[in-house]
Amino acid sequence: MAKMDGNWLLTVAALGVISVQPQACQSLDNPAINDSVVVTDYLDAVATDVMQPEIATTLESVEVLIEAIRTLEPSTIKMENAQNAFADTMLQWQRMEVLQIGPWASSLTSDVGEDLRNDIYSWPLVNPCRIDQETASQTYLEEDFVDTALVSMRGLDTIGYLLSASTESICPSQVPPISDGSWEALGEDAIFQHRIEYALVLAEDVQARLLGAQDQWADGFPHDLYTSQSAALNDVFNAMLYVEEMVKDRKLAHPMGLQDCTTDCHLDIESGDSVAYLVANLESFERLFTLGDETGGMIAVMEELGEQDIALSIVSQTRLSVEALNIIDAPLSNVIQDSPEQVETAIEMLSEVTTPLKWDVAAVLRLEIPESAAGDND
Repeated sequence: MAKMDGNWLLTVAALGVISVQPQACQSLDNPAINDSVVVTDYLDAVATDVMQPEIATTLESVEVLIEAIRTLEPSTIKMENAQNAFADTMLQWQRMEVLQIGPWASSLTSDVGEDLRNDIYSWPLVNPCRIDQETASQTYLEEDFVDTALVSMRGLDTIGYLLSASTESICPSQVPPISDGSWEALGEDAIFQHRIEYALVLAEDVQARLLGAQDQWADGFPHDLYTSQSAALNDVFNAMLYVEEMVKDRKLAHPMGLQDCTTDCHLDIESGDSVAYLVANLESFERLFTLGDETGGMIAVMEELGEQDIALSIVSQTRLSVEALNIIDAPLSNVIQDSPEQVETAIEMLSEVTTPLKWDVAAVLRLEIPESAAGDND
């Protein structure tokens, strides 16, 4: 039997709740949450202390990236400037990754989610060959390109590829732009120019979408989108589960070969900066959980129901997980092969965060667990 950490009775209660109730289709109505001023204050602060400043900081990074792309030319210094600006933007975006709330949430886990996150960053859904095809044909210049293109052909993922890929196409020989000779006909200078144009179109689109997000959150937490305060809190809770579904399971357990892996999974990492990304994810999670206050945020919400210790333990274990990750001082794919015990330790530490979050917090607050997160006990 799988180990079930945390409070056993709370875990059983949570299992009972999800076993008899459908996921993401009922109207949550918990009077203890709906009538709580502490919960109202927490949700309002999620907007003013988390969402608004993180969106603003991300916009600042994207503005620097746009300027770096606009001034690009085939020189080492200019390329390094653009690549460094992209690295800074991606590190900041990793903080936004944990904040998939409201329209930015997945439509699979949230009744108000519109999958807007994927318009900016679609990893692990990537398609470098398709990017080369669009680069060769210059379809990125079409007026409706960013509105009609697949997410794997735009966003930050694609920008990163355009700024770092070699001039050789990644496509196999039997498909365009290799099979029809269009890539070779371009030549290195044209390939470089096309990629700059393409990257600039995408960076400006990312900026526009972030400006839209800024408008969405400008007036505070979007309470009017939800049927109840319970539902609003559940949406924030779902965003927190990023630390399980993506950080622990997809970004660590999968490349370790522990989950949904067939072969050579150590290569299936997010980036050469994967460890820094993971730390940013966890730091953003802690900020969302505590609002930067040792007794605030979800700690105060749980304290109102007499379960503050669960929340304090989650914060403590999150910090220990960050420490475990910061010990890793080499690319994640190398560490998985050479020192897998370091990654195993990080996964174990994260389980001490995700298990009580998913089961104990959900049980205390009577929150729904998305089907995507309900299938295992860590």
